Amino acid sequence: MRTLYRELLRGKGIWRSSLYDALVPYAAVIREPILDIASGKDPGYWRILGINGNKGIRVSTVDADQGACPSILHDMDTGPLPCADGSFATVFMINCIYSFSDYRAALREIHRILSVDGVAFISFPFIFPHTPEPRDFFRFSDEGVRMACADAELSVVSCRPLGGRWSSAAYLISPFLRPYFIFALPVCIIALFFDRLSQLVFPALPRAPMGYLAVVKRI
Repeated sequence: MRTLYRELLRGKGIWRSSLYDALVPYAAVIREPILDIASGKDPGYWRILGINGNKGIRVSTVDADQGACPSILHDMDTGPLPCADGSFATVFMINCIYSFSDYRAALREIHRILSVDGVAFISFPFIFPHTPEPRDFFRFSDEGVRMACADAELSVVSCRPLGGRWSSAAYLISPFLRPYFIFALPVCIIALFFDRLSQLVFPALPRAPMGYLAVVKRI
């Protein structure tokens, strides 16, 4: 939880802060070579995982936007990646699966390029605003995450919900809470408190998180 609050104080917002916090426990299992799909420029989770600025770590990036200066210029909707089977020990697909018109094909590509003992990290949106980057097609429940991964012959090691009902509400109204440090930050902290309280008082109530972080391996 320390990373979650530290990132909120950096102004990252409740979605990214929750996502980064969920990635922290896996820093030790990340191995080269690494592929990051649709990462954009210098994503914040690289910093969290000790990848950013470390010249000893090799990261290949894939993006359809030439402005992101990717290692591989490629649109995931146009066909397979120009990468050999089993060529990556770690794959990231963060904040992008909803933008692929055929997310099943994208997940099958992860299965293809992931090494036998490799691991992939995929974020799935659930309670999430419309986000055209440049497209936005899908939302996933916990069951939807597991079904989509199983269809691609990916085993879900972990499917962590990111936040709960209160966090989701705070995330949806965050564009109206400006300036961030005066309005949004206190609302996010209060929402996190009520998420924890709700789990204690209403443990049987289904969660409604902002999304999920799935950690997957090849079956």
